[in-house]
Amino acid sequence: MRFPGLKSFRILLALSLSMTSTVVLSASFNKLENLVMPGKLIDGHARYESDCENCHERFDRKRQNHLCLKCHKKVAEDVNAQEGFHGTIRDVKEARACSTCHTDHKGRTAQVVLFDDELFNHKRADFELRGNHVKVKCDACHLKEKKFRDASSQCFGCHEKDDVHGKKMGEKCQSCHTEFDWREARFDHEKTDFKLKDGHSNLVCDICHPNERYKKTPKACSVCHEFDDVHNGDYANKCQDCHAEKSWALLKFDHDKDTKYKLEGPHANVICGDCHEGNVYKENLKSTCITCHKNRDVHNKRYGQKCQSCHVVKSWRKNNYDHDKTDYPLKGEHKEVACDDCHAGDIYKEELKTDCFSCHVMDDVHQGQEGKKCHTCHNEKGWNTSASFDHGLGKFPLLGFHVIAPCESCHLTSTYKDTEINCSSCHTNDDIHKEKLGPKCGVCHGPYKWMAWQFDHDKQSDFPLKGKHKGIDCLLCHKDPVKKEFDLPGDCYFCHDKDDNHEGKLGKKCDLCHSETSFKDVKLNQ
Repeated sequence: MRFPGLKSFRILLALSLSMTSTVVLSASFNKLENLVMPGKLIDGHARYESDCENCHERFDRKRQNHLCLKCHKKVAEDVNAQEGFHGTIRDVKEARACSTCHTDHKGRTAQVVLFDDELFNHKRADFELRGNHVKVKCDACHLKEKKFRDASSQCFGCHEKDDVHGKKMGEKCQSCHTEFDWREARFDHEKTDFKLKDGHSNLVCDICHPNERYKKTPKACSVCHEFDDVHNGDYANKCQDCHAEKSWALLKFDHDKDTKYKLEGPHANVICGDCHEGNVYKENLKSTCITCHKNRDVHNKRYGQKCQSCHVVKSWRKNNYDHDKTDYPLKGEHKEVACDDCHAGDIYKEELKTDCFSCHVMDDVHQGQEGKKCHTCHNEKGWNTSASFDHGLGKFPLLGFHVIAPCESCHLTSTYKDTEINCSSCHTNDDIHKEKLGPKCGVCHGPYKWMAWQFDHDKQSDFPLKGKHKGIDCLLCHKDPVKKEFDLPGDCYFCHDKDDNHEGKLGKKCDLCHSETSFKDVKLNQ
């Protein structure tokens, strides 16, 4: 039995088998490529991992660069234009393979952009860093959310916010500024119709060009210096008649020749407005000192108006009044004393006393103890200099080392009469006996040598030292501090109670049996 259309069925079957074998063969080939793949692609290329032909041309390695640039179009533009980093690293004969720097198949987290911002040579990016750009951090120009190539190579691209001109000077910053100092302008003002000379040569542009106005800038002095006009318009607007560009304070006007009042000393440097307060062409100034200096009269009119009788033009502080011609010549420190220190009232009416105490009553550190005759100890050379006083006239003549001792070592205050004259008042810290031998150091010690002491216990006390008592250390008997007088018992038991082997059974009169020669030398008295 023959089925209709068998021939047609056979043809369809053959076609189906042919197509199936082609698909299977292709799938097998892709599977084989995946099997020999050296490693996972990076995260950015992961979606192409099953389509090797996106990045690889079979049997043609040179085509790989073409495929890379086909996806990375911005890089391709740089390469074709020979600009940017990728456009300037081409070899002389042919382009360097992308895989030389950017390898793949290293895993999802691999870093295929081999870049070290500390070692990168910015010359390779056709933008050499010069001047202050060398110190700028990378992320100041290369923002994190953008690629490196997106950074502008024009000044205005980065410095738009720094444009103090408000775009009025255009975007070609490099025509005036440099990379070494933003404030260093190279604009040549000499090519304009207003050449900058002397004091104008160092001015900041916006002083004359406020609000970035450069066209139709006025040239008259008064326009720019209106606020500098200390004359308040009294000298009209002809600034150039007196002032020069070299210095605003340098005047061309010659006061000595053009007026009847010659400027001498400090007057030669005063500002015109200090004397000329009104209209310079209408006022009629007097030449007396008080005319200008009435507001500076520190004497408050107490010395009259004849300033020149004391002061000179050369220096207001220099006093040429000769006080030595009065009945009180100024000597020593008095020569430098200000007049008002003594002349507190009207100089023509007051009657000052010439004794020291009249002026120095508030300086009396002795609080009146030494009287009012300051000159007996002090002189005009200095209040604390060469103070003379004969200590031999007092209650405590200075002998021995006391002669060279500084006054303040004994006189802790300037109320000298309050100082005690006993040794212990000064030598408390030197008392190695710790007050056990009393406060009368002079009984043993002298002022010539502290360690050369002498005391005759047999003659100067009521207890002669005999036998073993001779040469004994004073502090063995004198154990307690003495404030005024010694009050020690003369019996043996006071010192030798601990040596009593009889435990008090034989009483306290040790000398009945014992002698001072030896404690063991016993004598029996009948």
